[in-house]
Amino acid sequence: SADFAAVYKELAVHTDGIVSLHLSRKLSATYYAAVVGISESGAKCRIEVLDSTSASLGLGLLVAQAAELAQSGASMNDVLETTMSAIPRTRFFGVLDTLEYLHKGGRIGRASALFGWTSRRNGLSYRTSARQRAGTHARLSADKRLWSD
Repeated sequence: SADFAAVYKELAVHTDGIVSLHLSRKLSATYYAAVVGISESGAKCRIEVLDSTSASLGLGLLVAQAAELAQSGASMNDVLETTMSAIPRTRFFGVLDTLEYLHKGGRIGRASALFGWTSRRNGLSYRTSARQRAGTHARLSADKRLWSD
């Protein structure tokens, strides 16, 4: 939170509003650190922290859209409204090299991790509203091309 506080304090000198968009709070504590950073910063401008409910490219696309709006002169309310309406429509798909870290992080059970390891299948999953849903299983060849079963 100290890092966020420092950044918010520095940015607040140059603006009257900050939109801080983050990795899903169900995947990381970053969102909560950003919220705590607001009060620690002592910044005098308005700061809004948003949970993207996404990760990776899904988060990147949301950030790019918000930045483009802000740079084009859109109001903070317009940036917030557009971004918050895009969040539930953003989907994140991913193919994992290993299920080990999903298991260690408690996101899948031991049986699922064991099945993935013994069958040499990798999880293809997608996220909507920060809820992971199992898709199909997929096999990856050595050059990482996706082969569906």
